Amino acid sequence: MLLKRCLLGFLLLMLTSTTGASTVVVDNSGNGEYFTIQAAIKNAVSGDIIIVNEGQYTENVVVDKELSIISNSLPSENTIIQANDPDSSVFSVQANNVTIDGFNIIGMNGRRHGICLNDSTGCSITNNTLSGNFWGIHLLGSDKNTIWRNILSENDRYGIFLVESHDNSIGYNNVNNQLDGIVLDSSTGNILRNNSVSENLESGILLIDESDNNHLYGNQMVKNKFNFGDESGFNNVDESNMVDGKNVLYFNDASDLIINASSNAGFLYFYDCENITLKDLVIANNLHGISFYNADEVSLYNISCSNNKYGLYLERTLNGVISDCNIQENSLAGVYIGDSERCSIEKNHIVNNDNGIYFDVSKSNDASKNLIANNSIGILEGLSDSNIITDNELSNNGIGIFLYLSSKNKIDKNEFLTNKNTSISLQYSDENIVTNNKINESNAGIVLEESSRNNSVSGNYLFDNGGCIVGEVDENIFFNNTCQNTEGNHFLSFIDFGCLVFVILGAAWMQRHRYLN
Repeated sequence: MLLKRCLLGFLLLMLTSTTGASTVVVDNSGNGEYFTIQAAIKNAVSGDIIIVNEGQYTENVVVDKELSIISNSLPSENTIIQANDPDSSVFSVQANNVTIDGFNIIGMNGRRHGICLNDSTGCSITNNTLSGNFWGIHLLGSDKNTIWRNILSENDRYGIFLVESHDNSIGYNNVNNQLDGIVLDSSTGNILRNNSVSENLESGILLIDESDNNHLYGNQMVKNKFNFGDESGFNNVDESNMVDGKNVLYFNDASDLIINASSNAGFLYFYDCENITLKDLVIANNLHGISFYNADEVSLYNISCSNNKYGLYLERTLNGVISDCNIQENSLAGVYIGDSERCSIEKNHIVNNDNGIYFDVSKSNDASKNLIANNSIGILEGLSDSNIITDNELSNNGIGIFLYLSSKNKIDKNEFLTNKNTSISLQYSDENIVTNNKINESNAGIVLEESSRNNSVSGNYLFDNGGCIVGEVDENIFFNNTCQNTEGNHFLSFIDFGCLVFVILGAAWMQRHRYLN
């Protein structure tokens, strides 16, 4: 405490001697010039220093002048600023070159910011503890500020959140037990160094929406649901960053690399790379377990990828191979193929994801000989054409294969077992070939709906399903399909506006029409 007061005295001496600033004291017990911080701000002029003595201050503070507001004690828990109005920020900074140092800043019911910088430059937010706010520290359109040595814990949404804020320094903060730890949204040129980000319910550090050219050094991300994620472009992220004790490996314009278990990789990101081979890795708990953007000739073998939002993420990638991997319990997709061509997904175990394989605006890829089980959707295609799905085993999924606005795909020789809703479902999807599939114990076998036309459905063997084939039979081709033991012995038809019409035909008719022509 004595050291703190000596350092504070030296700091004040330096500030007042070089700037001519006045210093005033706030003390809610009456031992200062002011009882409240806001009253001191009202009577201050730009450049003044406001010292706040220990105590609890219940107020919302608006800082609209260039001021230094400094606690007279450490630890920060001893000088408490708690929101009076739960719908306003505890500190609302609306000026440049503001310092807030050494406070315990507590919101009410997690409804607003602990500290909000709005269009502010050159501010210093240091040595504060923030809890019980919706956002801990929020920078909106604010550049060249310093956010150092703060403790942010148990704020409802974000610990530190930057929106359209550039060239800030965020370092040595401890950010834990929020929904998201540190998030940069449309923010560039920031430096994140030596932050400890742990046990947040969603993301640890997340870069989104064109947040590029940021520099990350020495950040430790531990036991967050998704430790690290970059959805924005290319940033400078070196190997001193760690996720659960493993290295963050981040590559730009690299080629001819082989990366295996000896790398101790916990997160891998590749941008504008070619001829990359990954094998024998265990990757978990990131936004994207392994990411490729603008890549060519990539091979992934024997990768275990679990508990990410996306397991393996390939965007704008050509000639990729994913083989013999174990991909499970990823919350959005086990394998994501976006705007990519000529990628092969083969002989993988893809289980307990939301979507097992997701083709998004992708063409001329193939998925074969995979075990795809216990996913909400086994294989999802959206706006994707000319892909081949063959020889897969799809079991216990909500929907086995779902095509949406996708055409000229081939679904062939797959085996479907006990998919809870539908084994094969097509919506607004034309000119696909569905052939030689074996479908057993699904609620519905093959469903063509929402104006799916000119599809060919042939040679499929369906037995013990709740329904056999649903389709616009006048505009699709059905032949040589076998339906056995369909519940209720009925044939299902579908009309344009999407209502199912159940036509009970009778056992004798059904016995004569075992093939749907």
